[in-house]
Amino acid sequence: MAEDHVLSISPPKRRSGPIRVCVLDDHPLIHDGLRYLASQTQDMEFCGGATNGRELDSLLRTVIPDILLLDVNLNGENCFALCRKTKDRYPAVQVLMVSAYGDSHLLQRSIQAGASGYALKSVSMTELPAAIRQLAEKGVYFSPSLSQYVLSALGKHGADLSELSPRDTAIIHFIAQGLTNSEIARELAISVHTVKFHVSQLLQRYQFRRRSELVSLTKDKECSEKT
Repeated sequence: MAEDHVLSISPPKRRSGPIRVCVLDDHPLIHDGLRYLASQTQDMEFCGGATNGRELDSLLRTVIPDILLLDVNLNGENCFALCRKTKDRYPAVQVLMVSAYGDSHLLQRSIQAGASGYALKSVSMTELPAAIRQLAEKGVYFSPSLSQYVLSALGKHGADLSELSPRDTAIIHFIAQGLTNSEIARELAISVHTVKFHVSQLLQRYQFRRRSELVSLTKDKECSEKT
């Protein structure tokens, strides 16, 4: 059984120049929309689209994008297997899963397959460039509207959420927004070392391997407080 991928805590390293974007979606209209969007945006370049896994293999042999938008609801194909395969072959590619559903199970499987972000299809074309930029610059993106959904713990269940201090909760909240350790430190008026210490302690306490998994703790705490 393949091991789950680990979502990098550090911002990704990429070459200078426009953010190269590809898409895997079985609706050609999505390709056209992304192509047009990139043409209207100075810091993005549309590098091609695929409608299935075979076409994606062919595309990635000719160009390696910074960001791959991957539709969760592919017709007749396993999007998670394609995500994992892409990350195994091209680790530098940041995969942004795109779905019509803010489903905790889909989100969990996406992260386990190596995706660095999850966007809802309800995101407008004016918001999508910001999502792509955040993923390219900070290595993580989750649609803000996902906070409306009750997410299950990603990977470890039965954690004692009462141990979360107000500062822990604040740090996790900013992680969910894609902030770096330095940015979190500025927001909370504490040192970067203190932020790193809290993140490290949280990862150890809840036996997580990924920074993104910490986001699920605050969602579970919200759920338990409402019941």
